[in-house]
Amino acid sequence: MHPNLHKILGGSGFGLLSFGLLGTWYLFPKIIDSQIHANIDLKEGTMGYDTWKKQPFPLKFKIYFFNVTNAAAVQQGAKPILRERGPYVYDQYRERVDVKLEEEKDAFRYVLKKYYYFNKNESGCYDQEDIVTIVNAALVGTALQVQQMLPTAMSMVNEAVPYLYPGAKDIFMTAKVRDILFDGILIHCTDPAVDFICGAMKGTLPKTIQVAPNGKDFIFSMFRHLNGTDDGPWEMERGMTKNSSRGEVLSFENQEILDIWEEGSTCNMINGSDSTVFEIPKKIPAERVYSFSQDFCRSLYIQYEKETEEFGMRALKYSNTAGPLNYDSGEMRCFCPFFEDEDGEEQQVCPMNGLADVTPCMKAPVLLSFPHFYLGDPKLLDYVTGLNPQKDIHEIYAHLEPTTATPLSGKKRVQLNIEVKPIDEFDLLENVTRGIFPIIWLDEGVVLPPDFVNILTSNFLKIKMVNAMKIVLIISGLGLATAGGILALKKERLLCFANSDTADITTIKGKDSHSAKSDGPEGTVNPAFEGNMALNPPGLNKSLNNNQRQGVRGNAQQWNAQVWHSGEANGN
Repeated sequence: MHPNLHKILGGSGFGLLSFGLLGTWYLFPKIIDSQIHANIDLKEGTMGYDTWKKQPFPLKFKIYFFNVTNAAAVQQGAKPILRERGPYVYDQYRERVDVKLEEEKDAFRYVLKKYYYFNKNESGCYDQEDIVTIVNAALVGTALQVQQMLPTAMSMVNEAVPYLYPGAKDIFMTAKVRDILFDGILIHCTDPAVDFICGAMKGTLPKTIQVAPNGKDFIFSMFRHLNGTDDGPWEMERGMTKNSSRGEVLSFENQEILDIWEEGSTCNMINGSDSTVFEIPKKIPAERVYSFSQDFCRSLYIQYEKETEEFGMRALKYSNTAGPLNYDSGEMRCFCPFFEDEDGEEQQVCPMNGLADVTPCMKAPVLLSFPHFYLGDPKLLDYVTGLNPQKDIHEIYAHLEPTTATPLSGKKRVQLNIEVKPIDEFDLLENVTRGIFPIIWLDEGVVLPPDFVNILTSNFLKIKMVNAMKIVLIISGLGLATAGGILALKKERLLCFANSDTADITTIKGKDSHSAKSDGPEGTVNPAFEGNMALNPPGLNKSLNNNQRQGVRGNAQQWNAQVWHSGEANGN
């Protein structure tokens, strides 16, 4: 054995242990942090930036129609019977253009573009050429707004309906899916009889109605205004400095604070991300995750629900609650619009729980809800037949990987509704029953494609290897240091173990020893030890058990004391 083996083992163990502990507190966290940020940092040259700037895979934009099966009866006041049709699936690609870095804010300024392409394979048996019947939101919306803003003009609008919507016999439109969603339905303004009405409309057009190429007519569609058009500008933090948060929206359309909702209220604040990039939470799990929806001029949040697993990776599930569309507590009441009553006084009017009135944002009387009125007031379900709210297919959720805040999968789901109510001065609404009428619901979702999952899992495998190395170094260091210490103790005879299984009493001979032999005649025994010697006849030791051996030791001690005292008495 090497004479300095204990030093070699101890030194090596101490070195490994020190390196392991140093790595735990400083080195390994730096390596892991560097590995994470190399992929997710929003700076040119990283995968995170390239993916953010031009999305390489599509989001799935699914649309479900509430097809009205008894339109004629509803026109006379019957309860609507709806049949859900869909999904009609579109691939949504996103690209951020005119990107500029504002270094003093650590933020990007950009314009967002979205492009939609019909996905026939994933739509299955549904096709853009399908004919559906839904509420004519443009017609009903016009009537509601005129009644609210200028009720004296209602008779004029009523007379204009046959010119604006030739052949209209009820409050519904029956048309192709492609026309309702993107291609558009013509609102006719060529007849001189409607010049005044159409001229007035141009100043208050909602997002869903655009001026036709001829400059005179209008085109109504649900999403034409979103396809390939500029959205923004946006201003979003990169999260590269201590004072900025990754993905946090600072402003939209040059507004840091909106002017849509109650003046001076928190409802006008822009909170959260654009739902594609999220800040890595300092506390895991974060209680809420906010995102800003520019289409509805407000921020919404989803709340932590549970820990789960996606693609074999740990994930945190966040989902929607009734809170953002509940007005009982008062926190959300600043989202309730103000309307003038009959006396010209402004009154704040909140919708039923489960609804969001986005009229001030969309310039049209649109009511948002979760699909099938999920989490809404149960009374909302009484107006129509054909709804069945279910958490697993109607909730909003996101599965976030906690280390990088990468969305592994998620769904944004919302339903568009309009209030239908009888208006005496408007012929097509004269006999209807009042209620909240569903039009369509949307499911915008993402699931990471396999290539990106492989990149993510590969990075986490590297992180696991680094963590495993840290543990191996600490355990190896402790083991080697312990082995070196034991060898050092043995070498210095500080660690010695005696065998206590046997106990022999041996007579010590010598001139000065207190022997069992007396100074008398040879062969005689000191009388003081006759009894004690008899306790240990030859061969007895091997046959004794432990208890008996202990007894012998006790007698031996008495015997030794007697010898000592006997010697003193004899003057020795």
